Formats: sequence, C-alpha cells, structure tokens
Amino acid sequence: MVVLEKSISKNCLAKYMENTTRVHQRYFVWVCWKFGNNATDIHKMLVNAEGEKALSKRTIYRWIEAFELGHLSIQDEPRSGRPHEAVTPSNVNIIEDIIKEDPHVTV
Repeated sequence: MVVLEKSISKNCLAKYMENTTRVHQRYFVWVCWKFGNNATDIHKMLVNAEGEKALSKRTIYRWIEAFELGHLSIQDEPRSGRPHEAVTPSNVNIIEDIIKEDPHVTV
C-alpha cells in the first residue's frame, strides 16, 4: 500500500507541476508579447527552455490573440461541464484517506 500511496502522490505532483509549468509558460508568453516578440520567436525560446513540454505554436498564437483583445489573465477561464482531470490534489487526498482507513478497499 505504501507503494500505491507514493505512486498516487507522485502522479498528483506530476500533474500539478505540469499545470504549474503551463501557467509559467503563459506568463512568459505574456511578457515576451509585451516586449514585442512574435509567436514564432516565443515558441523557439520555450522549446529551448522546456523541450517537448513547451506550449505549441498554435497555443501561443491563441494566447497572443487573447492578450491583444484585452484578456490579460494568464489563468484559464472557468468553464461549465466536466473537468479535464480527475487527478486533483483534493481527489488524491480523499483516495489516500480511504486507503488509510481500509487498505483492502476497491473503488
């Protein structure tokens, strides 16, 4: 069970870091855009810094377009509907608590 708990925590941390990295990249896009860089140059810099985790060029174009329309937030807008990810820190904590109470539980 300890292995399972570590695996769940590791997966949760990986998802959290992935989302954090995207927010950092969006902020980087915003700063570069403010300094007059174009999407191609910004994408090259992100690929150099983040490798395969870099935002796509199309995503950078969309963010620049949103910034130019006055949407200056780097956070995702809340949307209705089903969440994209079921692995969230709160869900992981709930599952870890269930496992601690009864390690033989199946969900």
